[in-house]
Amino acid sequence: MNILGIYDGHNASAALVRDGKLLATVEEERFSRVKNHDGRKIELYPPYKSVEFCLNSCRSNIDAIAYALEDPLKLQERAINSFVESYNDGYKNRIKCKEIDGIQLNPFQLYSYPRIYQKKRITRINEYLLKLGINADKIPKYYVNHHLSHASSSYYTSPFENPLIITMDGKGDDLSGLVALESDRKLKTLYEINYLNSIGRLYSIVTLLCGFKPVRHEGKITGLAAYGKANKELINSFKKILRFQEGKWIGSLDKKNKLGPYPHTLSAANIELVRDLVGSINREDLAASIQKHTENEVRSFIDYYLRTTSRSDLVLSGGVFANVKLNQVVYELESVNNIYIHPAMGDSGLGVGAALYVANQLENYPKNVLINSFYGPLYEINDLKKALNKNSLDFYKPKDINVDLAKLLSRGKAIARFEGKLEYGPRSLGNRSIICQASDPSINKSLNSKLKRTEFMPFAPITLAEYFDDCYQNINGASYTSQFMTITFNCTQRMKDQSPAVVHIDGTARPQLVNQKNNPSLHALLSEYYKLTGIPSLINTSFNPHEEPIVCNPEEAIKAFLECNLDCLQLGPFLVLNKNLA
Repeated sequence: MNILGIYDGHNASAALVRDGKLLATVEEERFSRVKNHDGRKIELYPPYKSVEFCLNSCRSNIDAIAYALEDPLKLQERAINSFVESYNDGYKNRIKCKEIDGIQLNPFQLYSYPRIYQKKRITRINEYLLKLGINADKIPKYYVNHHLSHASSSYYTSPFENPLIITMDGKGDDLSGLVALESDRKLKTLYEINYLNSIGRLYSIVTLLCGFKPVRHEGKITGLAAYGKANKELINSFKKILRFQEGKWIGSLDKKNKLGPYPHTLSAANIELVRDLVGSINREDLAASIQKHTENEVRSFIDYYLRTTSRSDLVLSGGVFANVKLNQVVYELESVNNIYIHPAMGDSGLGVGAALYVANQLENYPKNVLINSFYGPLYEINDLKKALNKNSLDFYKPKDINVDLAKLLSRGKAIARFEGKLEYGPRSLGNRSIICQASDPSINKSLNSKLKRTEFMPFAPITLAEYFDDCYQNINGASYTSQFMTITFNCTQRMKDQSPAVVHIDGTARPQLVNQKNNPSLHALLSEYYKLTGIPSLINTSFNPHEEPIVCNPEEAIKAFLECNLDCLQLGPFLVLNKNLA
C-alpha cells in the first residue's frame, strides 16, 4: 500500500510510505529555494514539487492520502475551547475585530475561522494534486493532527518498543504539544498542551526581542545563550508567565501577565508583555535566561511523565527539540535511559509522520527504524557531468576520491561535498555538506565569513564511530540519535585538544556519529583523514550560503561552491579544484 503524506505549512513537505516503510521524502524549500517554504502563502504553493518527486520514486498508484492537518470539524471544536479560555481569562478588551480574506470578523466569529481556513488549505492541496494526475476525490483521505504527525514521525522511526513519546513546538492545529504511549503499534494520547501555554511561543518572542527572526532563528538563541549568564529574577518572571506544575502546563494566574489571546501567536500584546519583563538586559543574558527557563520547565515536564508512566526510553519531536542543548539536559535526567530525536524534528517531518501514522492505523507493520536520513533526490553521473561542462569547470575523476580529499583536508582546505541522495531535515549529514578540519579554531572566522554566517554560531563535528567514546562523555543511551546530529555532549579532553574548532564555549559539541552502515563513503573519507592526522573528527556544516536552503541539485552545488569561494567541490566521483588553490 502506497500512502502519500503531505504538509503544506511552514517548511512544507511530502513523503511516500509503502507497506509501513519510508521510501522518499523531501522539503519543498529544496526545490523552490525559498527558506522554510510555507505552502499556505498565496504567493507560494503547497508541496507540489515534493509530491512529484515522491510519485516518481513510487512509480505506481497512490492508495491513500495522509494530510498532516487536523480534521476541520475537530479543529473547530478545539478553536472554540481555546477562544473561550482566553476570553474568560480577561482578554475581552484585547480581542479585536480582524479582517481575514476580505471578511471583517468580530471577536466571536474569529474562533470559527480555523475550520474555514483548514478546508481552504485542503482544497488548494487537492487542486495541485490534480495537476499531477491524482484525483483526491477518488482516493481514501485521512487527517492526522499536527502533533500526532510529530509523534508518529519519532515513534515509528525509533528503535524503542515502549517509549514515552513527547512533542513540543510553538503551535500546530491549536496545540503546542502532546504526551503519548504506544499500544500494539498504535499511539495513545495521554495529555495535550493547549497552544496558549506554549513554551515554544515564549522562546520565539525572545528570539524576536534579541533581534532575530522568530520561527526561524531560535537556534541562534541557543548558541548565544552560552555567552551570557542566566538572570534569576528574569527566570522567575518567565516562570510566572508559564510553567509546568502538577502534571500540566499553566499560564500566569495574574491575567495581566498571561500570554494570549486566541487566535494570535506572536501578537503585539504578547511581545510587549515580555519586553516589559526583560527591560534593559543584554541579549546574551536574555538568551541564557530563556534557555535556562526552558530547560528547567521541560525537564520537569518530561521527568514527571517518565515517572508516572514507568518509562525510561524517550522519543521526541517538534520544533522545541531542535534545541540540541535542551536535548542534552533532558537526556541527563536520571529517569532517562535512552533518547531519540527525529532527524526532521520540526515541521519538515510532518509529511513522514502523517503517512506513517495512517499506514500503522490500517495495518500492523514492523517499525521503520532509520539507518540514515537520505530519502531525497539522487542525481546520475551524466547529470553531474552535464552541470560541470555547462559551467565550464575543470574536473577530474580520482582513482580513490577519499584519499585525495583527505590530503586536501589535512592541508586545511574546505571541501564542498555533493554525494548520493539528499538528506531530509535541518541538518546536513554528509551528502550535502561543507567539510574541513577542526584542529584550527581560526577556521571558524574564515569559514563563517565565506558563508556569511553569524560568528557566534558553533560548527558541528562528524566523528568516526570507532572513536566516539574517546571524544564525548555519557553517550551510551544517545548513540543512536547522535547519528542525526540532534543532541550535544560534553567533550573529552582529547576532543578539546584535537578539534577545538567544533567545541563550543561551554565545552560541548553537537556531533554526528559516522559508521560504515549509515554513510559508507563519508566513513571512508574520515578513515583516510584519520590515517593522515590521527584525528577522528572534522567540521561538518550545511552546504549552502547563509539563509538559503541546503543545495539540492548539481547546478545549485556549483553555484554555492563558486559564490562561497570554497577550495574544492566533490560532485559524486568528480573533483573540482578552486583556481586559487595553492
